Amino acid sequence: MILLILACIFTPYKLEQAVQQFDQQELIDSLQNGRHGYVRERAAMGLQRISPKRQIPNALHALYACVSNKNEFDFVRKACVQTLSSWNDEKLPVLVVDAIQEVNEETRYWMAFALRARSDAQSRALLDSLKNDSDPILAYSVRQWLEE
Repeated sequence: MILLILACIFTPYKLEQAVQQFDQQELIDSLQNGRHGYVRERAAMGLQRISPKRQIPNALHALYACVSNKNEFDFVRKACVQTLSSWNDEKLPVLVVDAIQEVNEETRYWMAFALRARSDAQSRALLDSLKNDSDPILAYSVRQWLEE
């Protein structure tokens, strides 16, 4: 029992240390191999934090796999999408189109939000298709984003 408690305390500390030390490989490994969803989510957010605007090429494959993984927790997929969005990744619209119908309403909102500032045809087409979505909050928000 004590070991379990220590593991729950040490893991977030280890991830925070990786962010503070700009340890990309530790974060990528945690994203790919973390046993718990909160570890993978924190790793994805940590990658964005250590490189807010510029891509980390070694991390792209792990982030793509995260978004595409139907068995991954929705909140982890959302964190991966947000990181790719901040890097303005060109594959993001394709990944979101494939993933958006597989996740819960909150994650669908954040995936659409990640595309709101993009001007490519695929992002615009997806957002247009969401203007009359069954989720009224998402539909209203998309209409607002497209009017701006």
